[in-house]
Amino acid sequence: MKVIHDKKLLRLIKIIPPLIVTAFACLTIFIVLNHNKVQLSADIQSLKQDFIASEKELIKAQVEQLIQQITYERDSTEKTLKDNIKEHIYQAHSIATNIFDNNKNKSEKEVTKLISDALRNVRFNDGRGYFFIYKTNGLSIMHPIIPEIEGTSMANFQDIRGKYIVRDLGQLAKEHGEYFYHWWFVKPDNKEQEFEKIGFGKHFAPYDWFIGTGEYLIDVENDIKQRMVGRISNIRFGLNGYIFILDYQGNVISHYRKSYQGTNLYDNADENVVTAGKKIIEIGKQGGGYLNYLSPIMPSTGNSAQKISFISNFLQWNWIIGTGFYKSETDSYLAKREKNIAQQNRSQLFRLLGLSFFVTLSFISLSLLLTKYLARRFTVYENKINANQQQLELRVKQRTNELSSTLEALKSTQSQLIEAEKMASLVGLVSGVAHELNTPLGIINTSISHIEHKIEQLFMQIKQQKLTRKDLVRLENSYQEGLRLLKLNLNKSIKLIHNFKALSLHEKSDDVQQFSVNQLIDLIVKSHQAILSEHSIKIITEINSDIKAFSYQHSLSEVLIQLIKNSYIHGFESTKEPVINIAVSENQGNICLIYRDNGCGIPRGDYEKIFEPFYTTKRTADCTGLGLTIIYNHITQRLNGTIFWDKLTSQGIKIVINFPKNVEKVVISTDH
Repeated sequence: MKVIHDKKLLRLIKIIPPLIVTAFACLTIFIVLNHNKVQLSADIQSLKQDFIASEKELIKAQVEQLIQQITYERDSTEKTLKDNIKEHIYQAHSIATNIFDNNKNKSEKEVTKLISDALRNVRFNDGRGYFFIYKTNGLSIMHPIIPEIEGTSMANFQDIRGKYIVRDLGQLAKEHGEYFYHWWFVKPDNKEQEFEKIGFGKHFAPYDWFIGTGEYLIDVENDIKQRMVGRISNIRFGLNGYIFILDYQGNVISHYRKSYQGTNLYDNADENVVTAGKKIIEIGKQGGGYLNYLSPIMPSTGNSAQKISFISNFLQWNWIIGTGFYKSETDSYLAKREKNIAQQNRSQLFRLLGLSFFVTLSFISLSLLLTKYLARRFTVYENKINANQQQLELRVKQRTNELSSTLEALKSTQSQLIEAEKMASLVGLVSGVAHELNTPLGIINTSISHIEHKIEQLFMQIKQQKLTRKDLVRLENSYQEGLRLLKLNLNKSIKLIHNFKALSLHEKSDDVQQFSVNQLIDLIVKSHQAILSEHSIKIITEINSDIKAFSYQHSLSEVLIQLIKNSYIHGFESTKEPVINIAVSENQGNICLIYRDNGCGIPRGDYEKIFEPFYTTKRTADCTGLGLTIIYNHITQRLNGTIFWDKLTSQGIKIVINFPKNVEKVVISTDH
């Protein structure tokens, strides 16, 4: 027995804890310094990103708010126009009423002249607006622009779209007292295009007139544009912020430089102006966005500078609207913020280093005390270990001898159990084959004996010359029945042997090939359509995509055929609406096939038997019980897959099959 007395270990116990604490302290300081440096860089980067992002959001909000204002102004064009012309007609109607009331003693002709003279030269809306008077039957009383039609009927006068302007407005004004009316007409300065015009007429009851006026919508819209441009051109954000407006053709509509307004940027001699303008128009036509570019001019310096602008468009007027901020302004602000952050970071670093130094000294002191305590405890345990070591060695030796004997006995028993299990499986298989073959072979033997006996009777009757036609008919029927039984049971035997051979996959000449799982399932379903229709069975397939496999097509086909056959033979005797569901999916190089039916299912007591050879619930229905065994062999041995069934299914059966898409890759990896 070797006595334990390790002085080196004792020295290590005294030295290592302080060394570990010191190393940990150095590592901590290094991490703190590095983290501080990384954090400073991250804070500065985050500051830059956040500031630029906030500036971009700000200019975007400014442009979008301006577009909302323009949209509101434009959408209120018609209301503005109507309010304007209505107000002027009310004034004209009031003038006409006062003249009539003050001249009731005069004739209609005289009063008409007084009213016409009072309204003829009245103009409004920058000289575009004027008044006209008609009788409600269409007779022109006063028209300052076309005086030659006065005294003539305009009842049949139509606009370009066939509306009877005078007739309709007169009837509607008389019926309602006053009325707004829309029509389309060319403008005096543009005879090639019709524009929408809104008129307003108010009935003048004393002479059955209506006093009216009209205004083109586009003229009012142009007034709004001019008003908006005047307002926008005076907007400023800080020292260098302003709104610019272009149209799709490059015309400058609004700019902080008044000399640019009314010009086309493509005609500008400064190449930077043309280049920047093209980029702005391109983004505007695409619906808007941010643009980082070299601005031709910065208001506070008069020089070119890098700028980030947000650009949008107002499609109704083909306007491109934008504003932005200059990078030099943000850089100046960020430089000040970076300096403040760096100062704060240094202060935090000094505090952390001081704290780390204090904690390190504390831990070193504690570790020295701990090592002294551990050294004393180590000496005590060393003595105890030496005292118990001899007894432990004796016990280990004794247990080792016992385990060796037990291990030999276990190996012998294991070999015996394996041999017994092999013999039991072989006996079960041979018994099943013998049982399945015994009945058809027995019937074949009996049929042959019966036919031999009948043949002997035939020859005996021929020799004795006692054969009659009735005997021949009876013998013929007997021979046919015997031959039928022979043929039927021979076919049963051949079928059983074929199924038994199918258990051995080495009999198959199927090669690995690429095929479509979808097409294979469709082909199998179509080939079984007749028998499925006969049993009123519906098949539903759920395949999301065209799944390709490189495997044994025959084996997968055999599996599906056996499953469908099992369902219509065993599962649907008492099912009113039999359904088979086949679902296929693909996941990470594997194919999952789920087969379900809503039949009677598997008896609970037979769960562990369904893949055993010759297991069947219909022994009398020409079933050998090899179908599921064949399926199991094809899946596990040929397709390198797995198969299991859901024991918790309340109705029918659910079988889940998994196998690799590429069977060769599985084989290669297995060999390695």
